[in-house]
Amino acid sequence: MSKILYLLRHAKSSREDNQLDDFDRPLNPRGLHDAHLIKEAVQKRQIMPDKIYSSPAKRAQQTALIVREKSLYFEASQLELVRELYDNHMDWVKWLSKFVKKLPDFHKEVLIVGHNPMLEETFHYLTGKFVYFSTWTLAAIKFPLDSRKEVGPQSGKKLFVDKPSIFKNYKERALNNL
Repeated sequence: MSKILYLLRHAKSSREDNQLDDFDRPLNPRGLHDAHLIKEAVQKRQIMPDKIYSSPAKRAQQTALIVREKSLYFEASQLELVRELYDNHMDWVKWLSKFVKKLPDFHKEVLIVGHNPMLEETFHYLTGKFVYFSTWTLAAIKFPLDSRKEVGPQSGKKLFVDKPSIFKNYKERALNNL
């Protein structure tokens, strides 16, 4: 039975208040708008993760909550904040790979909401493909494995990478065709 890992970079954050610590920076108006586009992307692709893990940084939490609360697929118990998804690790790839390997195998689909460069470096490590994770990039990796314990370098296959421009352009085309 294959496993799917979704990696989502938080939406655009505010840098207006120089007094705020990086951890406490909220989404800016564009980020709030884009977070709703993420929700649409999740619904369009019928993404139904068994569990959502998010960085506890305010911008990542806001992104995760908007996606979870605006979707019919998620329940409150499915969101868990993981401090290490924010902390600056010397080797993000090693840490996140270990984290993924420890996830319960009964969770077929898992969504991780976090930051760069952790997400793009991990995506590259797991798929062998490089993708730039702009704010709110959503990527999916499929592992043709029975257990996540077998996850390793290039053991996953890129299913898709969605970026905000894809959905903004899609919505504009749909509106123009009315």
